[in-house]
Amino acid sequence: MARRTGRWRSREARAAFEARYAEAMRLLPAPRETVDLPTGWGTVRVYTFGERVEGRGPVVMCPGRSSGAPMWATNLPALCAEREVVLFDAIGDTGLSEQTRPFTSIRDQADYVAQMFDALAVGPAHLVGHSFGGALATATALHHPDRLASLALLEPVFVLGRPRAEILLLSLPASLPFLPRSWREAGLARIGGQSALDREDPLAAMIAAGSEGFHAELPVPRPLTDAQLAGLRPPLLLAMAERSVMGGATRAVERARAHVPVVEAAVWPGTTHSLPMEAHERLDRALLDFFRRHDGPPRA
Repeated sequence: MARRTGRWRSREARAAFEARYAEAMRLLPAPRETVDLPTGWGTVRVYTFGERVEGRGPVVMCPGRSSGAPMWATNLPALCAEREVVLFDAIGDTGLSEQTRPFTSIRDQADYVAQMFDALAVGPAHLVGHSFGGALATATALHHPDRLASLALLEPVFVLGRPRAEILLLSLPASLPFLPRSWREAGLARIGGQSALDREDPLAAMIAAGSEGFHAELPVPRPLTDAQLAGLRPPLLLAMAERSVMGGATRAVERARAHVPVVEAAVWPGTTHSLPMEAHERLDRALLDFFRRHDGPPRA
């Protein structure tokens, strides 16, 4: 069966999403620069915030599924006040990136991120990933460790274990536009740790529009083996949520501590899969402290 690229279900669906995307982007500070960078798999929409500071590595943030750059609205102000921050929309997912070539593996996804790093001259950078963005960040760390100063994983999916079967069942209604909207929104809310989707929230509305209107064709990551974890070269910060529907938080922390050479791992009490938004003040401080401890010399 021929592989395909991610695609919008209709022009109307894309227009509806882009309207919601524009509303969500207004939650962020104005970017210093906005570019569409060519890669071997299409163009990637990139936003740069803050200023590059000598001795402080830039931060690159990988969004979760159907989230795009706007998902980092609550975290961005604190991070870009101290150093340069790069946000992007993942190729093959909802957002303003454009996929032109199918992915054959998650290695392909890691390769386009490395191409983005090179085009922006941001290495070595601190790479942060949430949910499926954590799997992408981890693949980049495995295949292109020289691009990274550190790796921070926030509720990563398919990195240290498989999510509960419940998650797969919840994700199906969210991506099937012929089902009642209430079913789709209930699935999205449950994954995010909420009782109901807040339709007044611009980010939630954007995610709902993207989940309904876009059909992704992305490889399913596989959990890392113990040997792969032991081979992770960048220092790792791992934050798992105590009340996440993904499950396996304690085991994930134990695996990371047992095998990753340089790791700071913890289960964050009272948090759900939406940890970056729920605990953003504490998380932002933890990230900045971690980055300071692992800043390296700028790449020549």
